[in-house]
Amino acid sequence: MPRHEASPLPTPDLVKFDGNPVHYPVFVSNFEAHVGNKLKDPASRLQYLIQYCRGEARALIEFCAVLEPHTGYRKAREILFENFGQPHIIARSYVNQLAKGPAVKAGDAAALVRLAHQLEECSTVLQYLNYYADLNNFDNIKRIIERLPFDLRKGWLRVSASIERQSHL
Repeated sequence: MPRHEASPLPTPDLVKFDGNPVHYPVFVSNFEAHVGNKLKDPASRLQYLIQYCRGEARALIEFCAVLEPHTGYRKAREILFENFGQPHIIARSYVNQLAKGPAVKAGDAAALVRLAHQLEECSTVLQYLNYYADLNNFDNIKRIIERLPFDLRKGWLRVSASIERQSHL
């Protein structure tokens, strides 16, 4: 009979949830994989859920510890979902993070790359959530473009004007 050795993989770190809806999907997935699906005792699941929440998220669910454990865990999960996990809340948080971020200074290639990564992440998540129109509207595009250095904004205006002219031919 083959001998089973201990897994050489390190123990995964549990992600803590800070109340930012952008982080909610990763938190829930991580929590379910490492706590929710492994512990059968609802009191323990609830304690871990409270322990791995911070700030507003924790403040909203701490009272659930006084409820019967099964009810408390279910209620805490509902509260977190209602406040941070609904698709429209996640979509709005992604768009706001992208549109209201700091301006990129001319010559700051690292900041421009970060902005490009944020845009790609936001676009991917919003397409998945079927909220892409939230990103693809005039006001949000304008706010994102305003984050670009002046020379890039000028270039974007030329290209967008050219596309607009082509669409009217």
